[in-house]
Amino acid sequence: MAGLEAKASTMILPPGIAGCYAWMECQWVREYREKEYVLVVGKVLRMEVNDGVLDPDGKLDPEKAQP
Repeated sequence: MAGLEAKASTMILPPGIAGCYAWMECQWVREYREKEYVLVVGKVLRMEVNDGVLDPDGKLDPEKAQP
């Protein structure tokens, strides 16, 4: 319904979203349920960033990324 395209993940089964400039693949570790909130803790297995949105120092350039 949102018109998003799937991007195959490398280390996990669920897909990512194509066109994102950065994404993480995570493994669920634990969930803490409280009255006002739920805190989900995960372990990052893989992270990727599109080089086209980085400055020469390897930092995110908001002008290029236009988040």
